[in-house]
Amino acid sequence: MPRGGFPVVDVRDLASALAAVFRPGQGPRRYLLGGQYVQFPEVVRLLGDLTGRRLPMLRLPESLILPVAHTADFAQRILPFRIPVPTEGIWLSKQRASCDDSRARAELAFTPGTCARPLPIACAPSLRPAEYQPSRPASSLPM
Repeated sequence: MPRGGFPVVDVRDLASALAAVFRPGQGPRRYLLGGQYVQFPEVVRLLGDLTGRRLPMLRLPESLILPVAHTADFAQRILPFRIPVPTEGIWLSKQRASCDDSRARAELAFTPGTCARPLPIACAPSLRPAEYQPSRPASSLPM
């Protein structure tokens, strides 16, 4: 698992901010709506809390993961199944891409919640006990 992370924003917070942009007479404006920067270990911890399981995690530097991801990208061209090692995601996590949404906070009253708020809602369909079966591949779970 890479050491980096990614910005997370609840779609409801995003929708509220977008609705606030459409004010008559304001003209065109641009905003960054990044929300909370969340590191991968925190996501794994939250998913473990949601599932009631301790999820194993091995933290490795991106410099060790990227060659594997590049190999997986090459192999993906010929394999009939999906390999869940996206080179772009690993590279992006290495950049520690954060977002300065201070203008949106000031002008639009953009107040994103924490990652812990949207994650249970987003994962709920996949985590319902009747549907969650560890033996089933993730791609077969309902979205």
